[in-house]
Amino acid sequence: MAEPAGGGCPLCAAKGDAPKVEAAEYDKAEWPAHNPQRNLYSSDFQGKPMPMALGKETVLSGDLTHKDTEGKVLVIDFWATWCGPCIAAAPKLEKLQKAHADNLMVVGVAGLNEDQNAVESYLKGHDESYLQLFDPDMKVFKEFDSTGIPLVLVVSTDGVIRWMGNPLQPEFESIVNAVVSADPLIQAKNKTASKANP
Repeated sequence: MAEPAGGGCPLCAAKGDAPKVEAAEYDKAEWPAHNPQRNLYSSDFQGKPMPMALGKETVLSGDLTHKDTEGKVLVIDFWATWCGPCIAAAPKLEKLQKAHADNLMVVGVAGLNEDQNAVESYLKGHDESYLQLFDPDMKVFKEFDSTGIPLVLVVSTDGVIRWMGNPLQPEFESIVNAVVSADPLIQAKNKTASKANP
């Protein structure tokens, strides 16, 4: 697998048995257009590597762990229980997780102006199938200088943010589908799987 620019991305690393993909393959891939700056309420990191890796947060989602993100496109959703648009986006995120279960992992990151008990109580009443993390310091979120949530990042398997914005934007689902389709590691994995299971 290609080494992400700026070092490794532990949540973007492929499993040991994953196909090898050269960095040039990511450069040649046809990624969707970036979200225009006028739609962002944060610094623009599209086309750049994650400024800080996830990995030190508390896992709140039962059987899922950080390891479940390996070799997958990531949709990182910064959200809160008090944020109406965040809650409204959850079914859309769940739909994407189920549609791309082998190739995508949605990662919810909560902790902005709320405590862990509030998030855990909310999650008990909601049965999302994706990874939920809690970070009271919101260290990764702060790297984006965002003035609001929800903020979602679509990250290819080389650790580069291919799109960022609001998951309620009309084009969001098609952007995620396009990143999954364009990602060279996902293409290589699917090709290997189809050869193994003709």
